[in-house]
Amino acid sequence: MGNIKRIFALIITLFVISAFSRSTFSEQLKHKRQNKDNGLFTPYIPLEPTPNPITRSYEVELSQINLAPDGFTKTIFAINGQYPGTVIHANKGDRIQVTVKNNIGEPSVIHWHGMFQRGTNCIHDPNDPYRKDYDFEYIITMSDWYHQRVSDMLAIRMSPNYGGRNPIPDSGLISGAGRYNCSAAPPGSECRENNPLAEYKVTPGKKYRLRLINTSGLSHFMFSIDNHPLKIIEADGEYSKPVIVNKLPVAIGQRYSVIIDANQKVDNYWMRATIDDRCLLINNQTVNFDSAINYNVTGILKYDGAGLGYPTSTEYPDQLEPCLSIDPNLLKTLEPQQIPGPATNKIQLVVTFRDDDQNVTRAFINNSSFVVDDNNPTLEKFVSDDVPLDQFPANQNIYAYDQLGGTIDIAYINNNSAIHPIHMHGHNFYVLGTGSGIVVDESKLNLVDPFPRDTFVVNSTSWSVFRYKADNPGVWSIHCHIEWHVEMGMIAQLIELPTELSKVTIPESVSNLCKQQDNSNSKRSKFSRRNRLFNTDMKRIKV
Repeated sequence: MGNIKRIFALIITLFVISAFSRSTFSEQLKHKRQNKDNGLFTPYIPLEPTPNPITRSYEVELSQINLAPDGFTKTIFAINGQYPGTVIHANKGDRIQVTVKNNIGEPSVIHWHGMFQRGTNCIHDPNDPYRKDYDFEYIITMSDWYHQRVSDMLAIRMSPNYGGRNPIPDSGLISGAGRYNCSAAPPGSECRENNPLAEYKVTPGKKYRLRLINTSGLSHFMFSIDNHPLKIIEADGEYSKPVIVNKLPVAIGQRYSVIIDANQKVDNYWMRATIDDRCLLINNQTVNFDSAINYNVTGILKYDGAGLGYPTSTEYPDQLEPCLSIDPNLLKTLEPQQIPGPATNKIQLVVTFRDDDQNVTRAFINNSSFVVDDNNPTLEKFVSDDVPLDQFPANQNIYAYDQLGGTIDIAYINNNSAIHPIHMHGHNFYVLGTGSGIVVDESKLNLVDPFPRDTFVVNSTSWSVFRYKADNPGVWSIHCHIEWHVEMGMIAQLIELPTELSKVTIPESVSNLCKQQDNSNSKRSKFSRRNRLFNTDMKRIKV
């Protein structure tokens, strides 16, 4: 499975951690915002290539600290004492060694987008085909922000007869900076009015690569910078032929690289990460339905020599389709790729929402709602416990395929009114096609030059077809990246190449890690225990 898989002890979830970012704040707020100065918001030049790949070591400490990203002080989970967390730099081919120390006080899981546990995380490619087209880089994260504890909101969201929708955030953030309306803060809360906004400095005449990441739990963003078109050169780690847009939709979990040219007059310009509220289904029973959130999240692009005032620039018109990814046929790979096929295995996943036996609304994939097993993961069951594929409970949502080099087609059918940013671990996939309705129209499939993604939005009452090559043995999750939908059971597990996977030996220390962990106080345990009373029929999986 490669060096990378053996070194990582944990997997980093974007919703919890938001690991890649840069931001800037006034001196008076540094003690509130973060307790370490790590040079955030300084433009950087990609690493120089080395004659041979090298090992780059990082230490990550997870802890709970008090911070105020939007001016409202609350206790959060942080990486190395800050939010957003540490930036990891590496060249393609390098071996990354991360030592994680968990001081949060409860089990934590880490997952890296773009890392498929067989190769390397191409953050800085010394052979970057666009390197000559820009001078510096910035990393920009977009995220929503909740003031209430997730466990408290989840208890309401997953309670019987709850009539609302997904909890509404209190703020939106650009690279960990936002501005909350403190007049809406509860009495006795600590909140600072006019919290500093994210500010990125540019030099006239220079070009900048912006690496955009949506680390939200719920929100779909539309990113733009007034007067500065965005040249897309990469999506989800795959270089593309250049495409110029004024606004770019960024779904949860998606990443893009865009190049901007600092060729405008010296001034300040609004950077906009607008939360698309058309994607949010709200009624008056929804948790935080009367949120004071400002969906128009802003930062500042500041030219060297510009004054101190706020920008007066004008926003580009909104011409984007609500809540969707960029048109998959608009992006083309920089170099031609051979598309695998025809399909050797076809998997259809139909998503519905309904109440379970306790009147709790849950997400179902092919009529089965996923329930996590806190103490015995699927890989452990299959490899160490020798549980046959056909003996996994139905609520584990297992789908297996065992032809090395085979071609897998997943038809994802969204049979409900919500949109779903679908993310798959272990692979990127070619988006062959999308369409309305719940029956795949194969005449709409692009089998010539589809673009690979690892996160793609499936529209309401619509279908999408994804294709990839079976060459990475493992247990891989495919799930909606709206965290509330994950908690509701919208996960399927793909056991890829079980014959090869069964040859893996899991170290005893790893096997004991989960089995010895006390999850009795975890936010999910009460839901897991309750749901183990249901859906206990067995499902036979054909390989």
